Amino acid sequence: MAPKKRSLSNSDLTGTNIKTVKRKDCTDYYYRMPDNSYESLGKDRAAAIEAAITLNQHLRPSGDIANRIINKPKQTSSKPLDSLDKLINEFKEFYLPEKNHTRKTLEGKLLKLEQYLKEWGNHSTSTMTTRTIAEYLNPLTPNAYIKHRALLNQLFQFAIHQGYRDTNPVTATMVKTAPKRTRHKHTIEGYQAIHDIAPDWLQRAMDIALRSLQRRGDLTRLHRDHIDMQKGTIRILQRKSRNYKKPVYIEIVMGEELRSAVQASLSSGVPCPYLLHYRPTRMTQERIYSKDHPFSVTDDNLTKKFSKYRDMSGVYDHIPTGKRPSFHDLRGLGSYLYEKAGFDKNYIMALTGHASEAMLNHYIEGHEKALPVTVSADLKFTGKRGE
Repeated sequence: MAPKKRSLSNSDLTGTNIKTVKRKDCTDYYYRMPDNSYESLGKDRAAAIEAAITLNQHLRPSGDIANRIINKPKQTSSKPLDSLDKLINEFKEFYLPEKNHTRKTLEGKLLKLEQYLKEWGNHSTSTMTTRTIAEYLNPLTPNAYIKHRALLNQLFQFAIHQGYRDTNPVTATMVKTAPKRTRHKHTIEGYQAIHDIAPDWLQRAMDIALRSLQRRGDLTRLHRDHIDMQKGTIRILQRKSRNYKKPVYIEIVMGEELRSAVQASLSSGVPCPYLLHYRPTRMTQERIYSKDHPFSVTDDNLTKKFSKYRDMSGVYDHIPTGKRPSFHDLRGLGSYLYEKAGFDKNYIMALTGHASEAMLNHYIEGHEKALPVTVSADLKFTGKRGE
């Protein structure tokens, strides 16, 4: 409903928030408060108008459009100019591209940086303290602690280079060493028990891993074009060594058993350009686009499938789940079998890509129980003086 129009005699009251109440011998004036209650202004018209103007200035400073615009509070950002999200964006743009990270390493660092954004995105880079970093690192497992501390150290060292701060708060945090590896080693009986119940594609993967001694990531990316069945060779540029001054690039001459396993994979009937492959029972769009090829095997999938059939076999049930040997540990079993077969350690190191014999020994040791060394105690001593 449109407001009632004032008479010409009351035109001077327009916009004053004054309400009039006429009586027989006089007129009372009331002021309408912001909460719609009324206060008496008396009977003097001029005094009432003057009072209403004063009240309007104090009680309704933004009552009209112009005042609302003029008095609109300015929006201020709570984010400092040197916020950590700005530093992280620069770190991604200028620092990471200079490093020859593998895809897996880069993805891991980007994931950690996203965690820092959620944790400290609006914090000022210049006011981040060692205590702030320590409170984030302390609850982590030793391995996670080491990886996060290394990345945070790089991030804040970069902050110094960019002029955001003069010191690195990470350097004063506690340095931890990786816990000693406690995972058990594979046995020949354990390998065979898993192999017996594994699907065909996983059996082939196990056979190739055991005999070639290659890492999981190198095997999953092994392309058919890298194999020459006429020459009986496999060419592999080991991914872990790609950032080395002298990357490990080898051509493996396949023995009879390795050649048989490779041939079985090549003739599986599954149309896939990768040596290791399988046809999933259920295909989804997400699965198709998450891999280089719908039938290829990813590193994570290979590990999980192997662990599944390892546990199904029951062969390592006496070992806690987290300490049972993994697919990666087939390298150790294979190295041990090569040594037992009489192959020289330099030969085995050339296959594995290990730079030192000490590392190779770490892989080989522990696959059989230590046996006592036979010694002789044949001291002849009579105990008589003068003899």
